[in-house]
Amino acid sequence: LSYRSDQNKKQHTEGRHDVSFFTESDLHIELHFTLLEENMPNEGPLADPWQGAFLAEGAQHEYRMPNELFVFYHVAHAAKHFKSGGCGVRPFMDFCILERAFPCDETVLNAYLAQAGLGVFAREMAALSHCWFGGGEKTPLLAAMEAYLLSGGTYGTMDNHVAAKLGQESRVHYVFRRFFPPYRTMKLYYRYLVRFPFLLPFAWVARWFSVVFHGRAGNAMREIKKTQVDDSRISDIRTMFDALSL
Repeated sequence: LSYRSDQNKKQHTEGRHDVSFFTESDLHIELHFTLLEENMPNEGPLADPWQGAFLAEGAQHEYRMPNELFVFYHVAHAAKHFKSGGCGVRPFMDFCILERAFPCDETVLNAYLAQAGLGVFAREMAALSHCWFGGGEKTPLLAAMEAYLLSGGTYGTMDNHVAAKLGQESRVHYVFRRFFPPYRTMKLYYRYLVRFPFLLPFAWVARWFSVVFHGRAGNAMREIKKTQVDDSRISDIRTMFDALSL
């Protein structure tokens, strides 16, 4: 693996939770150094994934996650993107594969999901996966999820992102939070906050300068304008999120 060196394409560096690499055949690989991301459960099994890790058979340095933790992380990661505007079809296809390839102790897996408040989402994720790839029945909730996912692309459009956020909080709170992100979010961008949380106001200022002087002010203004999304769409998304217990 190597960092991308093509002068015509942006160099990938270490991000908030992963390092992006490209193979010689241009395959993109993200190596995660933490399983905790924004909008994901901050407590529970993801906080210390090494606790249940075990040495792979015949290996000296390769560790594996228990099946239950691996499937739980897949659901939690999909839910994180779902809450942020969409996650595409791929996670649902992968879910069907995981069900067959990674048998789980349902009691352990359900305990993980309950701890993170993702039991309902996991159930409906499985139902939509079976609907798409196994001929399962499509309920009104699954139809709403389908429309939401297929309108959001692979990682969610800005329209979907803003509408999804406004389905979870008021416009005033959303705009305020964009100017003053909470500590939980800021520490992912500015890691010194983990040791020095009292520097949060200075991190906000640093973030504002970064937005202004790194060409992202236009994106920020477009995002603010997107908060004028139709109230009926916000209501539909809020109803769907409530039904999914997100």
